[in-house]
Amino acid sequence: MSRPAPLGAPGEARSVLAIKPFRRLWISLSLSSLGDWLSLLALMSLAAILTQDDGQIVQYFAVSGVVVLKLAPSIVLSPFAGLLADRVDRRLTMVVGDILRGLLYISIPIVGRLDWLLIANFLAEVVALFWAPAKDATVPNLVPKKKLEQANQLSLLTTYGTAPVAAGLFAALASITTLLGGLFPTLGSPEADIALYINGVTFFVAAAVIWTLPIPKRNGAVAPDPEPAAPPQPDDVSANERTAPIATTLEVPALPEPEKPKEHFKPENVLRTIWEGWRFAGTTPVVRGLLLGMLGAFAAGGAVVGVARVFVERLGAGNAGFGVLFCAVFAGMALGMLAGPRILSNFSRRRLFGLSIGVSGAALLFTGLIPNMVMAAVLTLIVGAGAGIAWVIGLTMLGQEVEDDIRGRTFAFLHAASRVVLLVSVSVAPLLAGLIGDYRFEVRDLTYDFLGTGAVLVIAALLAILVSVISYRQMNDNPDVPLLTELVAALRGAPVTAEKPEKEKLPGTFIALEGGEGAGKSTQVGQLSVWLREEGFEVVSTREPGSTKLGMRLRALLLDKEHTAMSARAEALLYAADRAEHVNTVILPALRRGAIVISDRYIDSTLAYQGAGRELARSEIAHISDWATDSLVPDITVLLDIPPEEGLTRLGGSTDRIEAESEEFHKRVRKGFRDLAERDPDRYLVVDAREPQEEITREIQRRIRPLLPDPVPQDAEAITGMMPIIRE
Repeated sequence: MSRPAPLGAPGEARSVLAIKPFRRLWISLSLSSLGDWLSLLALMSLAAILTQDDGQIVQYFAVSGVVVLKLAPSIVLSPFAGLLADRVDRRLTMVVGDILRGLLYISIPIVGRLDWLLIANFLAEVVALFWAPAKDATVPNLVPKKKLEQANQLSLLTTYGTAPVAAGLFAALASITTLLGGLFPTLGSPEADIALYINGVTFFVAAAVIWTLPIPKRNGAVAPDPEPAAPPQPDDVSANERTAPIATTLEVPALPEPEKPKEHFKPENVLRTIWEGWRFAGTTPVVRGLLLGMLGAFAAGGAVVGVARVFVERLGAGNAGFGVLFCAVFAGMALGMLAGPRILSNFSRRRLFGLSIGVSGAALLFTGLIPNMVMAAVLTLIVGAGAGIAWVIGLTMLGQEVEDDIRGRTFAFLHAASRVVLLVSVSVAPLLAGLIGDYRFEVRDLTYDFLGTGAVLVIAALLAILVSVISYRQMNDNPDVPLLTELVAALRGAPVTAEKPEKEKLPGTFIALEGGEGAGKSTQVGQLSVWLREEGFEVVSTREPGSTKLGMRLRALLLDKEHTAMSARAEALLYAADRAEHVNTVILPALRRGAIVISDRYIDSTLAYQGAGRELARSEIAHISDWATDSLVPDITVLLDIPPEEGLTRLGGSTDRIEAESEEFHKRVRKGFRDLAERDPDRYLVVDAREPQEEITREIQRRIRPLLPDPVPQDAEAITGMMPIIRE
């Protein structure tokens, strides 16, 4: 199945929202998410206000207690919620859940006591535990299967996209309340009243919207829909589509759950999940680096959450300043997720992961050292941007680096461990800030306020920087190139290597098809050749190895099973020799006369097979291949992606020396291809080779069409230069 277009693609969000029942659910989710974020801000601020006369320690723990009680139910009570989630009416569960949460939040300012604030906060999160599974189980019944991933992405985006909206609303309400308090003193105490009342109203409106939905009572029923949705099956649905949950409550950013499809919700034991997942998590240095980086970032983030409200109060900014900082964090995260990988598209993703965590840590360090609200807002934006880049890279790379059979357990481990790390960090941070205390240093006419909250931010920053260094060392995939050199080159959009004289401009178009065994490359070469010839182009179809007289002899050596003792380095050099002859005698002459060259395999096959498969240094293979081809790179590379176990079953009959390698070898090759595509997305088109042949061909044609010359060459003599299609 081909990958769905990203949510940012034109029309994707509109297409999903065109489904009326889902649109209503999305409106309800937006209101509930807005209420969740608004409640977090309001309760933390109200806790600080109610304890401002009780000493620093009490104030620290009151504020962090709000966050702890939002996280604790999901860790302690989630097994019980899971047992009951599939045994009650879903619509009734969501309606009652929203009404109860609205009533609880409205009651907090009415009672005006810290003990009830903490109790009501805890009860609201317990209610959310039952609300969330009911909502998750409803989505597949409201949208067609082919749009399920877009629905999940939109819901996830909405959940975290409402955070800066809530922060801006809270800051505005805090300013309005302060103004009203000056005119009417009874309205100014406590400041968070209006936010909590509005928060309650959002839940009531969400409940009213849910009541109008045609939601089935049990998992098996399907709601009426123009395109009924079938339950996802593991054979025809991508891993993301099977597993991506929709974030609901204020925990940590949602992660894919275990990949095993479930008809009923099963209880989740967080501690057991962590214990079992630990055995499978660190399968490679890259995965260890990713997990360490993400968990370290959560620990640092928890420390920030635990002291942020009191930190802002020490700066004299109050509720409005807290809202500004909160908004800056999430605005920065959105900016990092969307813009970071695009701006640094040529930069190594493995290096960028550690670097982005380090940048966040450095910005957080200065936030703690410089007690100034304006600087804190700017630096917090940078902290969020670095976290956003690391988050999107981390999830993407985990999906690529972890084998299918343990991917679910790895994500479950990360999901559970993140919550526990965040809970512990939030709990410990305020105690540490209270123990350190606030100090004022005076040197002549200069004064410097050293805050306990600032010290905690500094410690969290140092932790983030340490984690970034360790992750960087674990994941550095190009140690021969200095980090600064690659970073400057990526910002300039230039290659990392030294500048070379301007190369010859070739009028032709070079297309390479790559993929594992049985992916169907030769079939697609044939289909594309026929289509392009019918369009009037000269087409040269070729392959590697074996498209020249020398290449035919090298092919016999490389693929003959009798040469099983061939060393990996010798193999790589033979492929480079074949490619040098191939480029010089076939590809370059055709490109110089304006032909379209379609090659079945090229440099990336050597990088994947000999680099990842034989575990040779990819940088060395790339250097040899670059020299052999005089730096000739395809205009587009089509990767036909297929799991090795499925591709190998397509071969049938006898196999050559490469095809006969172990399944583990071919899994490494697949990971090598996918990593190359992830590093250079502008040049690659990744297609699921399990799709029907006709759909694959149409998808490739859509991507290639903009690259074709215009107008079409009409030289009839050029057609005589065409070569026959060479199949595997």
